[in-house]
Amino acid sequence: MIKIIVNFLMNSMINHGVVKDRYDVYLYGMDLVVSSVICLLISLSAGFILKIPIETIIYLFCFLLLRLCSGGFHASTHLRCWLTMLILIAGLATMISYPCLSLFNITILSFLSIVIIAFFSPVENTNKPIINNLRKKLKFQSLVISIFLFCIALIVRDYYSTTITLHYVNITVALLILIEEVRK
Repeated sequence: MIKIIVNFLMNSMINHGVVKDRYDVYLYGMDLVVSSVICLLISLSAGFILKIPIETIIYLFCFLLLRLCSGGFHASTHLRCWLTMLILIAGLATMISYPCLSLFNITILSFLSIVIIAFFSPVENTNKPIINNLRKKLKFQSLVISIFLFCIALIVRDYYSTTITLHYVNITVALLILIEEVRK
């Protein structure tokens, strides 16, 4: 399905003179864009179906922002990526709808997640090495974002679902970082 969409878009870009050379680079980039849009739409749809649309939007925004800096587990196929995101959204819905941990315990887990993010981020991908001066910048940004989310979660603690969502971002990013570290 993705190949059909990507090929259609690439042919349109060629016919309109947008792509003249380096076809493989444009093809790779278009593949990433289409896959990311589909993943985002699947995640948003899951959030609406699970009756947590606002929390899903908050989660995706904060998750993507933190993941840009921190890195972590990357699925080997588009399907596995989509399934991973569905599992994360289902986990968020479960934590909000069926609280099995107290807010105190979730706050402790979020704090421990910040420690993990501080020690292990950014996680390097084999396809995308990180140069040293960028590594320090990404580590700092990851730490600032995760601490910011933690503080906002503490401030808005009267809004249970928002608090859980913000803590869940830190927890899931730290979990994905640990998974990638173990896979290395």
